[in-house]
Amino acid sequence: MSMFYYVEPETAGGLGDGTVMDTAVTPPYVSVLEYEFSGWMGDELLESFPCFVVTLNLARALKQNQFTGFTLDTVGIKKLTSLR
Repeated sequence: MSMFYYVEPETAGGLGDGTVMDTAVTPPYVSVLEYEFSGWMGDELLESFPCFVVTLNLARALKQNQFTGFTLDTVGIKKLTSLR
């Protein structure tokens, strides 16, 4: 029997200017992801449609437990600077 869970990951920012995304397909295909943080509460799973971002710790656990249905790749990160 398969088990599925519904999760609501933290949104700690959004797609940065360095993101390369093809919006001609559904869902959009992201070939390069830059995640721009505006805050972070420390969750190991984050989201910004159409991507999820995981910590190295969670990525290791996903691989070790042989979960499927996802692809892991590197992400560029950036901190949003205030406009003062």
